[in-house]
Amino acid sequence: MPTEILKLASMGDNCIDLYLDPFNVSAVGGQALNVAVTWARSGWNTEYLGAVGDDAQGQRILSTLTHEGVVNDRVQVLTEHTATTTIEVLANGDRVLVHEDQGACDYFSPTEEDLAHLASFTYIHAANLPNFRSIAKKLGAIGVPMSYDFSTRHETQDLEGIDTGFYSYPSSPESDQLAALAENAKIAGVRVVVITCGEFGSAVFEGGKRYIAKAPTVQVVDTCGAGDTFAAIFISERLRGTSVELAMEVATERASAACLHIGAWTQATVSK
Repeated sequence: MPTEILKLASMGDNCIDLYLDPFNVSAVGGQALNVAVTWARSGWNTEYLGAVGDDAQGQRILSTLTHEGVVNDRVQVLTEHTATTTIEVLANGDRVLVHEDQGACDYFSPTEEDLAHLASFTYIHAANLPNFRSIAKKLGAIGVPMSYDFSTRHETQDLEGIDTGFYSYPSSPESDQLAALAENAKIAGVRVVVITCGEFGSAVFEGGKRYIAKAPTVQVVDTCGAGDTFAAIFISERLRGTSVELAMEVATERASAACLHIGAWTQATVSK
């Protein structure tokens, strides 16, 4: 499909990532926001919906979205503080979330006007959205597919309206545990199940088949945002009509590249 006629939106969390020693910098992040930026950089007409605080960090996030070409007119500016995530990067590059303060994100809920606005969109992604089940059902009822990133929360109940579910599971892509998770998610209503397995690769369950992609060996600097990049690129490639296998290959390459720098995507970090 030509990208210029499609509109994509990502809805949910954003934050300022606060990196501890030895980096001592901050970066803009958040699962839903990371997907929006990756889509915009891939050439899609992209919008982000979420909530920031009425503070300097909130303005930083809005300015960054504008700079990246992501429409953000519907971001709610609340009388709360902007979300922050304190991150420690281990010697092997794995990131550890030391502390998460959801701030304004805890109070975000799309309005009925927002949902009516999204009715004209081609695809919606969401992450860390408290009322995602009701939103998925409403969007599904009007024919707008929505993916959701469950991350390590392996929820498999009442998932009607979710087109693609993203999960994270530190196991071999061939494992029986992944097959069981995918089967339960599909019974709950998910059409496509995507499970990222870190250094082991990924598995996609679609159309009664399991597809597997291995992860390449790279010199990891920071794994933050790799899963978000995989999700964004996988959806992007599938919307372009790419096969599952090739979509996984491209998503794996981009997710691996996301591990080669500090922050979820290349950006100007700020010293703390």
